[in-house]
Amino acid sequence: MHTIKELAERLNISKVSIYKMLKRPNIAQHTFKKDGITYVAEAGEVLLRIHYCKEQTDTFDDIVNEDLNKGLQHENTNIIGFLQEQLKEKDSQINALLRVFEYEQKLKVVPMLQISTDEKPTALWRRIFGERGKS
Repeated sequence: MHTIKELAERLNISKVSIYKMLKRPNIAQHTFKKDGITYVAEAGEVLLRIHYCKEQTDTFDDIVNEDLNKGLQHENTNIIGFLQEQLKEKDSQINALLRVFEYEQKLKVVPMLQISTDEKPTALWRRIFGERGKS
């Protein structure tokens, strides 16, 4: 919904011209007043744009394309916002997995250090072939 002033600025026409068009029944049904200000609904705006664009040699296709572009731009903005939220969530998941991985690596190092310090040094022969001769 837009005021008469906003529509006049968007369509590059005078407010008087818009008020004259508002007297037509097909456009009047899309208007209402609130606190002394006249508002035009989207459907009325489209009718006004079609009428004045014919006079200004703009085509109906230009109007439709502009409306579609606005809708697509809004939809793309929503999709981008959603994807950014998903990316933040995935980043936090990756960071959590990295912390778990680093913790597991630290846990693996500690038992190895304990085992290596508990072993008694043995000769190379015994390490390779084990103890022989003990029966």
